[in-house]
Amino acid sequence: MKDYFDKATYEEIIDALDEKKQFSKETMEKFAEGALKWATQHNCTHLTHVFQPLSGSMGEKHDIMFTIDSEGTISSSMDASRLLSGEPDASSFPNGGTRPTHAARGNNIWDPRSYLTIAKLGNAVTMRIPSIFVGWNGLALDFKTPLLRSEVALERETLKVLHLLGKTEHTRVESHCGLEQEFFLIDEDFYNKRPDLMITGRTLFGSNPSRGQDHSDRYFGWQSTRAQDCIFEMEQEFWKLGIPNSTRHREVAPGQYEMAPMFQRANQSNDNNLIMMQVMTEVAKRHKLVCLFHEKPFANLNGSGKHNNWSFGTNEVGTFFSPKSEFFMLAVAAFVRGVHIHGDLLRSSVATSGNDHRLGGHEAPPGIMSIYCGGDITDMIQRAMKGEDYSYRGDSRVEQNFGVPYLPSFTRQACDRNRTSPIAFCGNRFEFRAVGSSVNTAWSTTILNTITAESMKVICEDLEKAISAGVENPLATVIANTLKEHQDVLYEGNGYSEEWIKEAERRKLPNTANTPAALECLSLARVEDLFVNSNVLTKEELDARREVFYSNFCLDVTVELRCFINLCYKLIVPAAYRQLELMKNCGAGLTTQEEAVKKLIQEFHAGLNELKELDTKVSAESDCTKLANFIQSEVRPAMEKVRIIADILEAQVDKNFWQCPTYHEMLNTR
Repeated sequence: MKDYFDKATYEEIIDALDEKKQFSKETMEKFAEGALKWATQHNCTHLTHVFQPLSGSMGEKHDIMFTIDSEGTISSSMDASRLLSGEPDASSFPNGGTRPTHAARGNNIWDPRSYLTIAKLGNAVTMRIPSIFVGWNGLALDFKTPLLRSEVALERETLKVLHLLGKTEHTRVESHCGLEQEFFLIDEDFYNKRPDLMITGRTLFGSNPSRGQDHSDRYFGWQSTRAQDCIFEMEQEFWKLGIPNSTRHREVAPGQYEMAPMFQRANQSNDNNLIMMQVMTEVAKRHKLVCLFHEKPFANLNGSGKHNNWSFGTNEVGTFFSPKSEFFMLAVAAFVRGVHIHGDLLRSSVATSGNDHRLGGHEAPPGIMSIYCGGDITDMIQRAMKGEDYSYRGDSRVEQNFGVPYLPSFTRQACDRNRTSPIAFCGNRFEFRAVGSSVNTAWSTTILNTITAESMKVICEDLEKAISAGVENPLATVIANTLKEHQDVLYEGNGYSEEWIKEAERRKLPNTANTPAALECLSLARVEDLFVNSNVLTKEELDARREVFYSNFCLDVTVELRCFINLCYKLIVPAAYRQLELMKNCGAGLTTQEEAVKKLIQEFHAGLNELKELDTKVSAESDCTKLANFIQSEVRPAMEKVRIIADILEAQVDKNFWQCPTYHEMLNTR
């Protein structure tokens, strides 16, 4: 958009964005004027303030970008006030009771540090304005506002430490993210014949295919022409929007893929990921495919995640997590402390009904929050705790010989990769691997920022005391003490092993297996103090999120329950009876098989009756927390029991009687 401003205005805009300053009224008007020219030249007829409500999807209302005067003359129009804000109905979005129908007003406020983009859907062309979403009473009702506040907290506390050390050239702090988006592609015809996929995002029944991911030949394998064309078109659409996608490849499960852009500021990276998911959905339709973002669309196959590669740095040092950075061990100590104290909160940030099917299943990290650092960094930490020089040595970066003389020399990476760890060091950032593929990652990034900001605050206080006490090397001393106190969260071994579960218990690290258990920490005074003292969330905003997250879990599984019951009666039971009739008509030779099917049908009906009774109990419970625990302890096991019978029946029933596409058909889309 540089071409749409005069030089002075452009420099004012860039300076304000770089220095995180408010635009002046004059600059706002000039920006709105330039944005209008840019949008109209790209055929935009509407604008929308795009926001991120707690439902997890994006919200947008489209308004025209022109006016009609009394003589009927049409002219393009968008002043600063229209750019600045929009007005959605806040009571119609998840709000935890903070915006009832009689107090419904909400506001979208433009976020100038995130890019304007142009959306083309069919023939409609709309300018997207990235925005926060707050109630008329000022309460944050979205994921973006706390993320931006956590950036402020991280900057404030990090700069205090740096300035105390005399490093006043550091004036800004940014967190950065690289988000790896996993997904499945299946044929649109198959999708439209699977009501469970359409309604819940995952298959509620399905017999295992004869060949799944057992041969380990899908990962990084070749892609079918159809899938490749679809994914390449997705990339082209990303690039047009300024989203720098850099990686594409097949994943472990059949029909599963991954795409990942370059690292960007966390706020922009998160906005881009949400746009990516929209684009991927629309582009897939053009190829008669459907993009599945659910964490576990197919049982007994790897699910999908969205690894959050997180780091932070300043205007002088891009990332503190470069081992050669003079602030590396300071940043590591702060992060280690944050994860050790608030591991339960970090676990709650990835707690959803869908992710429950994935975490801890030997395909994704367990519910125990720990940090893997690798040999070189572990050595640095050990030296730091002993009070020794902890500068980076790079001893593990050795040159390898492969026994082939003409191959170029290769120096291996400084550390191995531990895919069983929920938080793993990856050279210049920490990869939070537990995030689910369907979610808005702003919440997990908000918590990563906030727990690190709190640690920086504590380190600053300890540093001030050490300086006042005349400690010879105050920073090294504070870092050593911090790491010693919180080293229990560091683990280099196999996170999938039974030994780690026992060891984590000995270290008193929580092992949280499901969403209702994970969300309990949002009621703790420690968590409330963290958010309130950091000015990231008020108590009311935190309470609202807890209510919404419990409610989302309950709604998700309740929809699954009712969809499953409906499909059982409409599809599975009729197919089973047709199979039974076929067996009867075949004569006495199939008596044993016939009796087996009869028994399965009886067990199936008994299970369905139990599910209907549970549905009645679900409808009667109004307390979301109690309902979530009831669903976890009673509904989910009962559904799984009935599903097992359904899958056995599918394997017994003639294909002509089975009306739904099978796993074999859906997972082998060409």
